[in-house]
Amino acid sequence: MQGGEREELIREFLREHLPSRFAIARGEIRDRNNNRSREFDALIFDRTVSWKLYRHRQSEVLPIEAVYATVEVKKRLTKHEVSKICEASFGLGALEFDPSSRLSLGLDENGTESKTHLSYVMPFVVAFEGPTDWRLAAKWFEGWWRANQLNNEEVIGIMPHCLCVIGKYSLLAAVVGPLHRPGFVRNREGEAPLLSFYLSLFQGIDGVRLGEFNLLEYEDVRKYFDAFISTDTLKK
Repeated sequence: MQGGEREELIREFLREHLPSRFAIARGEIRDRNNNRSREFDALIFDRTVSWKLYRHRQSEVLPIEAVYATVEVKKRLTKHEVSKICEASFGLGALEFDPSSRLSLGLDENGTESKTHLSYVMPFVVAFEGPTDWRLAAKWFEGWWRANQLNNEEVIGIMPHCLCVIGKYSLLAAVVGPLHRPGFVRNREGEAPLLSFYLSLFQGIDGVRLGEFNLLEYEDVRKYFDAFISTDTLKK
């Protein structure tokens, strides 16, 4: 199976299982200042909030305000691939948007519904192969964070919410150790890593509410409508 086939397999899996309000596309993310992310294997966005800014070859370009999550698909999880995953998420963190437009819903310690501002797009990772010992995968991520001297808040913004190695394990983002630092714990809910990955992803994005934003602040959208209005068809 080629790389593109593996990526499409995961995109199709998500299309079939996520509710219809969630759309799936391979693509890049843009902010209003024309800053762009690298291409991600899958973007999960809200089709009721926005549409694509434009299409570049086989890649959609989407406004950051409409994107819930990114998914990276890897043939084999290696230390080198982990570095690429971290670099992509770190680059995405440089894009700007108003955190007040993205709310995460949950429950506080008293069981009362709480709302907090979410200042990042949730990253997820699926690999078809990887190390047998999940602690080695976690060590690769932690090594990159240390080498780049990230503080805890920066780590939380780029670490995968769930990392799945199909057929072996899935890891969940957590606070670990006596120093309460960001890290991973193994998801022990059953022995079906892909199902655990799906549940983590769905619960994560389903708890996020995206606010309204002015899509016309994106220059590409204004150019599209200006060009459309000026067509000969509308002048007839």
